[in-house]
Amino acid sequence: MWLEGLMSENTGRSLRYFEILSLAALALGVIVAGLQYNALASSPDAAALGGSVGVIIVQFIVLLFSAVIIFLISRKKSKIAKWVWVVLFVIGLPFYIPQLARMFDAGFAGVISSVQFLMICASIYFLFTPDARQAMKRN
Repeated sequence: MWLEGLMSENTGRSLRYFEILSLAALALGVIVAGLQYNALASSPDAAALGGSVGVIIVQFIVLLFSAVIIFLISRKKSKIAKWVWVVLFVIGLPFYIPQLARMFDAGFAGVISSVQFLMICASIYFLFTPDARQAMKRN
């Protein structure tokens, strides 16, 4: 299987699932951002970011930061990155729920965002399996 070559032998299966689900969720996030771009760029908050270019820059920074955290967890087995990821997820929940309701009003972006959310939930679950804990101890 092509996924076997993505990670080293001492990486647990759960960390592989975490990485795959998390990166797939990021890809869905790019799609959602594209679908929501006009709404994001025309919001009052966009002006504070410097307009549409500011929105793109912020989206890129969030994407890059998330990818780095995911790779620190899955490849470097960083326990600090793991807890940063979990804490950011928990902190983001109260902001995400109202945003999701607006996305459902706008159309298909809400469905994609819901799938993205479920993928992130599943990926976090895989971080706390015995297999993942064992793989992170080997670090």
